[in-house]
Amino acid sequence: MSNYSYDINECISALKTELTMLIIIAIVLPILFISAMIFSVSEIKDNKTKKSPYVKIIALIALIALIVVFCFMFVSLGRGIASCSDDLTQRSFVEYKGSAKIESRKQFVFGGIPTSYTEYVISFEQDGKEVELVTKKRPDLIGDVDEIFIVYAKHSEFVIDFDIIQ
Repeated sequence: MSNYSYDINECISALKTELTMLIIIAIVLPILFISAMIFSVSEIKDNKTKKSPYVKIIALIALIALIVVFCFMFVSLGRGIASCSDDLTQRSFVEYKGSAKIESRKQFVFGGIPTSYTEYVISFEQDGKEVELVTKKRPDLIGDVDEIFIVYAKHSEFVIDFDIIQ
């Protein structure tokens, strides 16, 4: 980023990419979950579970678990898509320049589902409230930073770009 200002077209492009990824996930995951649910129901209905009385109970528990996970994913992805859409329609990008604290997390839990990639948390105070942004982009420095320039989407808190000023 030159001169520490952001290009609105770059922000829109980055946010559209994030929104497209969320929409693709929102289309593919339900297809997989619905297929697994249909398979579970057909196994129970066709009495292929006669071998053991516990198989039917396990199949029912698996079906309930699939429905719960499907509902969680539906709500989670829906919120992400809605907030990204709000940011795009309102062009609500926030620019911050000041001190911040950057930490890395190896284990990240998203809605109770653990994942295993490294992410970076950038926290700072802006307009009297604490802002905590999460990104997968690796920063040059981890710890307390005297001056950082960040551009992020207001509603989704998607980090579009950041630069540590030395």
